[in-house]
This record gives sequence, C-alpha cells and structure tokens, in this order.
Amino acid sequence: MVILPVEIKTKDLGIYFTTYEGQKGVSLDGLLFLFVDRFKGKWGFKLYNPSLNESLTGWLIAKNPLELRRPRKFAVLRKYLENLYGKENVDDAIEKIIIEIDNNLYEFEDHGEAGKQEEKPKEETKASGLSDQGYFELIVDDDFEPAFLVYKNGRFTVQGSLRNGKHVYVPKALNQIPYKPYRYYEGSLPSPEEIYRMIYNEFDLYLDIDDIWKHVLSACVLLSYQQEKVLTVPYIFAYGDNESGKTTVLNVLSELCYRPMFGITIPSADLYGYLEDADCIPTILEDEIQGVDKDTDKIKIYKSGYKKGAVVPRTLMLEHDRIIKYYNTFCFKAVASEKIPTVKGFVERFIFIPMIQGYPKKEWTDNTTEDFERFRRIRNILLKWRLVTRDQKLADPELPFKGRVKEIWKPLLQVTYGLKVYDVLLKFVEDQICLLYTSPSPRDLSTSRMPSSA
Repeated sequence: MVILPVEIKTKDLGIYFTTYEGQKGVSLDGLLFLFVDRFKGKWGFKLYNPSLNESLTGWLIAKNPLELRRPRKFAVLRKYLENLYGKENVDDAIEKIIIEIDNNLYEFEDHGEAGKQEEKPKEETKASGLSDQGYFELIVDDDFEPAFLVYKNGRFTVQGSLRNGKHVYVPKALNQIPYKPYRYYEGSLPSPEEIYRMIYNEFDLYLDIDDIWKHVLSACVLLSYQQEKVLTVPYIFAYGDNESGKTTVLNVLSELCYRPMFGITIPSADLYGYLEDADCIPTILEDEIQGVDKDTDKIKIYKSGYKKGAVVPRTLMLEHDRIIKYYNTFCFKAVASEKIPTVKGFVERFIFIPMIQGYPKKEWTDNTTEDFERFRRIRNILLKWRLVTRDQKLADPELPFKGRVKEIWKPLLQVTYGLKVYDVLLKFVEDQICLLYTSPSPRDLSTSRMPSSA
C-alpha cells in the first residue's frame, strides 16, 4: 500500500465548500462531483447544481462503494485519479478521498433545528482507539508529522484526523508522548512465530541470563500489545548488583514494548498522569525502584494495577472545593533494583529475574544506528500486528494451576499459545510448582524466583 498524503486538500481536488443564499451546499469543479453525489443520501443535503444532479441520477449506486471502482461507469474519474496518484494507487485514493470528504462535510449535514444550535465538534487528541474509520494508532508520517495509522476491513490508511460519531480525533503532538514514535511498516506482516523469534533474538543478543528468562521477557513484549484481552498482567522485577545487566533488561523492553514510559524512580504523579492520558493500556518501565516502600501512592499503583479495570482514587484540592478522581492503573510493568522491597502485596505481583554480571554477545553501550533501526522495524511490525489482531480473541487454555500463580502466568501462556515457546513456558511453571512442594524451604511460586535466589 502506498501512503497517500495525510491531509488531502479538498480544494486541490476541485471540491469547494460554500453556501448559496444561506443554504448549505457544495460546489464542485470537475469529476470529483461523483464522490459527493455518491454520498448525498447519506449526508442528507442536496447538491446545488440541478443539471449535474439530474444527469447523474441514473449513475447513483447508493450503497455499494465497490461500484466506484467499476471502470465502465467511472472510467473518466479513474483516469483523473490516475493522473493525480498513479494507476496502481487509484483504489487507495478513492478510499482516502471518501473518508476525507466525509470528515469535512459534517457542518453541511442537515441536523434539523437542534443541529443548528450545535457547535462544531471539539477536537480531541488521541494516541490509540476506535473510530468510525476503524481501529487506529498514533504514528508519524513520511514528513515526521503525527498521523493515525488506521485499519479496517483488511486495509491500512494513514490519516490526519478521524471521527467517532460527533467526536473529531487528531493525533497527539510528539512532545505529549514519552516513547519513540511508531511509523508504518509497509512490508507484509511476518508470522507470529517469526515475530516472536525477532523479539527473542534481541534479548539473546544483549542479556547473558538463562534462556527461560529471555522467553519470559519476549512473551511480555507480545503481551504488552494485547493487554485489552486479558484480565490480569504480570510484572517483571530484574534485580542484582551493579553491572549485572538489570538496566539492560529495561532498555530492551523500552525499545520493543507498547507505548512505554521509561524512567528512573518515576514520581507517582507522573505515573498517574500517563496512565490516565495514554488512551490505551501502555507499559511502565522503572529503574532504581528500591525506595518504593516509602512511596504509598506508588505502591497503590503497583498493588492494584495488575488487574483489569483497576482504579485508584485520589483527592484533588481545588481553591474552594475538593474532588475525588479515579485513575486507571492496569498495565504491564517492569522494574529494576539492587534489592527487592519487602512490602507485602507488592512483591506478590512480580516475576523475579536474578541478574549477575555476565558476558552478553553485545553490550548496550556498543549500539549503533543500525541497531536502533532494527529495533524500530520490530516495533513497527508489532504495532501493525496489534491492529490486525485487535478483534481476535486470545486462546483460553486449560491450565493445571490456580490462584496467584494462574493470575501471573496465564496471560503469558495465552499470548504465546500456538507458538513453540508455549510448551517451554508451561513446563517451567509446572517444574516450579513441583519445587514449591519438594523444597525444604517453603517458597511462594507467584514471585517465581529461581531456587538459588529464594
């Protein structure tokens, strides 16, 4: 698919919005009259060009947009678009122009007396969601300007604004997001197995740890793009001494996970603000979290945020009043620290990964432009995979465990179901359950620490 301009200037296509003696109307110069006439029934207003209106009455196809692509009826129109965009891009141009006209003509619709009182819809900045045009994600276009990547009925488009009923969505500015922006990946989508292998290879390149933890981290990356479909999410806690690679875990996650906020000892107010404004279920990555036991506000985020629908109430003091506002806290989170906090109810949400100084295949400080380009490509593939699979449910496998263990591990097994790694992860959990009941020192499997670090 060739990406058309984010904003089609309707006046450049011969479409002019105007009024005639106080009446709503559209004046068209040339063949693009067909687009507006095609949708006049839908928009509920008349075109103020009687001769053209009459001559085109028999051409109206009313409800089937595919008819616009029939060469016999619209050969001249298609030729006009070929000259504008190239023969191979005509179908994309037709779809793009229809959407653009639909967006621009809201103020010309006939809403009756009540509608005349309505103000023009207020624009809302968004990063992700569902619109009349389909599911969308914030990206940057070829000019590095914010835009929406939209997916509907098997087709991708890049658009500058969207509608959802009477709401108008525009892309968030780049200074409003804490992560590197996505771009549209134009290639064909690799298979889930191939996508998983791309992710695993990155952890294998930068981390000198047991393979099982590379698989766990890779599964967490996949899960970050599918969080709307699970009831709980696990947290990751990488712990170890200086130079052990624990920060590298977060670095790789920050390059691959879905819309992450990555920082050192992030203030709780910033976490609340990002989770509230993200328009999606994002990712939180926090380094140097060892002082969390003294931050009760942050503890609330972590204690509650593993479960879908979780909110934390906060009282906001106004000049003459106070209000209680409820903040969403549900999302995948990963942290790193030299020591594990002892806060009850906090550590129970984590999968703990012990880190020691090792010899990875590549040091993070040796990264080049090519490495970050590779990260960008994988991240863009993952975003495209997210859009394509938005309406696909995750598997719900029968698992031989329950309680906290199931809450933590089931989401990772759901997102990897059907992949080769599924059996590896399932066996690891089952083996840990056996260790739980055979080890002379009782352990809580929900924290999933290896026996040596118990």
